[in-house]
Amino acid sequence: AMDLRLLNVLCGMQAWLYSAHGYREPYNATSGYRTAHTNATTEGAAKNSLHVRGMAIDGRFPGLPGEYVGRLATMFQAGGVGFYLDARNFIHTDVGRVRSWTVR
Repeated sequence: AMDLRLLNVLCGMQAWLYSAHGYREPYNATSGYRTAHTNATTEGAAKNSLHVRGMAIDGRFPGLPGEYVGRLATMFQAGGVGFYLDARNFIHTDVGRVRSWTVR
């Protein structure tokens, strides 16, 4: 099961985008829960990834810059936010310890 705190962050982000900008597009998840096997075979995945515990998700909001979405996730101070602003163009959000990082 996905961690309810993580789902609350995503819900909060969607609600803020709607109330502030009228943005209605759904969040596109590219990676959520992973089995240990899937995590072990995912390029660049951390050995003790929070994805394996249902505490992390990767994705994007269509049409919005990744940097903007990442800054929005950071404002919730709920855990880690990874800015993958390279060709992959996604934001990692988790409910582990508060931290951030950027890959360009």
